[in-house]
Amino acid sequence: MARQEMKKDAVIVGLGWTGSILGMELASEGLEILALERGPDRRTVPEMRYPQMIDELSQGERHKMMLRPAQSTVTFRRDLSETALPIRKWGSFLLGNGVGGSGVHWNGQNWRPQPEELRLRSYITERWDAGIIPEDMTIADYPVTYDELEPFFDRFERVAGISGIAGNIRGEIRDGGNPYEGWRSRDYPMPPLPMTWNSVKFAAAAKAMGYHPFPAPGAMPQHPMSTNTACRWAPAISAASASATAATSIPNPHRRRPSSPRCSASRISATGQARKCCAWRWQRMGARPPA
Repeated sequence: MARQEMKKDAVIVGLGWTGSILGMELASEGLEILALERGPDRRTVPEMRYPQMIDELSQGERHKMMLRPAQSTVTFRRDLSETALPIRKWGSFLLGNGVGGSGVHWNGQNWRPQPEELRLRSYITERWDAGIIPEDMTIADYPVTYDELEPFFDRFERVAGISGIAGNIRGEIRDGGNPYEGWRSRDYPMPPLPMTWNSVKFAAAAKAMGYHPFPAPGAMPQHPMSTNTACRWAPAISAASASATAATSIPNPHRRRPSSPRCSASRISATGQARKCCAWRWQRMGARPPA
């Protein structure tokens, strides 16, 4: 049976990385929000309790924490002449399902884009020539620059608790970090993660050959933060163990905001010239559609 809920200032569909951070920002401004998530709730304990979470069969093979193809069909075709058919079994393309979204199983590597990537067409034209770009290639510059986005990259790294060594702070190249990265306003919020023995040997060999090895930026907080808890460090993570180690990099403050797991939004009603949202239609997953 359909029922009418209390009016909210904002409704967020999907409580993953984007939904969680957006909810934090809106709630901090005093707005009443409701977040709808089609999957179940996810908590560090008991869902991600170690060592149960590193069960290779249930997590790495059967993808217990991922979206099932039967829940939301994704089609695929190799070219325009083929008929798109539904994917029956995921490969490396794994969609998250539940509070936290895909952030509960990502491997925690957090790379900033290079400044050249955000102005790629201009960069290619300046370095080579516009003539090497095929006429039908839609390559283009982004409407924002790296310099404009840098403060937001920096803020996100502090929300997520990114670990690493800065190689370029305001143009000053520093030893131990990535000397080819775009400039940073300051260092990472947390020191780099411990290196395994094979990583130590690889780095030493690369440095002896004149290369510049550096630790990859990792979203696995080593210490508790205001936004999330500390992660259990593991030398190797996958679809299973990433959930036990890197999952807590999803911001925790969304726990203090109203959320409804196992809900699917099916319709949005808008009104007025500004197309302001006036109603949402949603239902519990597994339940019969509302009358």
